[in-house]
Amino acid sequence: MVFIKNNRKLHKILMTLLICTIVFSIYGYMQSKVKAEQVTKIKHNTIIDNMYLISTMFPEQKFIKQGKYYNAGERNNYYIESIIPGSFVNKDNDELLVVVRRPSDELSHAQGFYNAYMAVFDNSSGKMISEVKLFSADEGTYRIFDSQGISYIFFVGSTTYQGWSNWYGGLWQAGSNWTMKWPTDKENQEYYDFWQNRAVEIGQDFIRILHRKVLPLKDKSQVMPDYTWEYAEKLLWDKESANFKVIE
Repeated sequence: MVFIKNNRKLHKILMTLLICTIVFSIYGYMQSKVKAEQVTKIKHNTIIDNMYLISTMFPEQKFIKQGKYYNAGERNNYYIESIIPGSFVNKDNDELLVVVRRPSDELSHAQGFYNAYMAVFDNSSGKMISEVKLFSADEGTYRIFDSQGISYIFFVGSTTYQGWSNWYGGLWQAGSNWTMKWPTDKENQEYYDFWQNRAVEIGQDFIRILHRKVLPLKDKSQVMPDYTWEYAEKLLWDKESANFKVIE
């Protein structure tokens, strides 16, 4: 009886040791995996830091970091406004859209008080995989619309001269050559015809088109007529066709 009891005790001890060995082995494996992931993440963040991004986008410039700005000389400052994840160039790829701005008080009216430089980086390799695209206007805004594994950039801006504002913009796909997907190619006259006397408001999954209503001149001394913007139509983003469709 004593022999049986001792065997049972020995069996329990051996089982306990075996379980402890397995638990510690799993714990050690998980710890090493976490450390490996942390090292990878650190290396990744080192590759794609902000100075790297902005220096890659503007290789001809030499930057000095000053607060949020990257200074490249007198009245020549840049800053990163946003870094947006998506798949802008290659379908379902892990990419970053980097948006770099210039301070408006350093720009002339001829340059446009709103300057936004956009470029796409591969989030794994850190390489820039698109050309740098400049969007300029007096005022501008943008939004991302996704469709079928591709992230499209909708930019619209307005310029004002003697109180008269004109709007231009469209839906772009980034790449070695950025291409406009909507309303039509910028080289066509149809593009300018579309935006004549039109403005736009961008929503979450739609855009609202406004039409300019010109008001009568108040008197003979008034050179430029006043106007107001009136609602024209609402276009819903269609993810299947990667286009806007009239819904109202």
